[in-house]
Amino acid sequence: MKFLTFFIFVGIFFWVAMVPPDGMNKYPAVNVEFEYSQANGAMNMSVYADEYVQYDEAIDFE
Repeated sequence: MKFLTFFIFVGIFFWVAMVPPDGMNKYPAVNVEFEYSQANGAMNMSVYADEYVQYDEAIDFE
C-alpha cells in the first residue's frame, strides 16, 4: 500500500509540474541576454519577460 500511494503522489507531482493550466503556455517568453565587457571583465545579465501571444488565436485590440 505504501508503494501505491508513493507512485500516486509522484504521478500527481509530475502532472502539476509538467502540465500548465488552461490559457498558459508551457514555455513562457523569457529572453536572457549576457553581455561581457573585455575592458574590466564584468559580465551583465538582462532578463526580458514578454507576454506570450499565440499566433493562431485571434487578437482584439479594442
